[in-house]
Amino acid sequence: MGKVKVRFFGGLIEATGGKKEVEVSASDISELLDEFVKSFGESFKKRVLDDDGAPRPFVNIYVNNKDIRFLDSLKTKLKDKDSVIIMPAVGGG
Repeated sequence: MGKVKVRFFGGLIEATGGKKEVEVSASDISELLDEFVKSFGESFKKRVLDDDGAPRPFVNIYVNNKDIRFLDSLKTKLKDKDSVIIMPAVGGG
């Protein structure tokens, strides 16, 4: 289980009570998100996860700048000093 640095962007900062960055220990992305739901509550859960517990399509999660959709999704393993970014998709034109 690694201690990772997690950064939040956009509207997710509001869901974390104003925290832009935290450090947490987790073995994979699923465990990481479970910890955040426990810490930040329903507001975080509703913004990040769908009814099945999967990340919403408009929420991007990166581990060391790689999208978890191209890794092992929720089972993406985390190791000490990994960097995780959780952010809503940016749209516009």
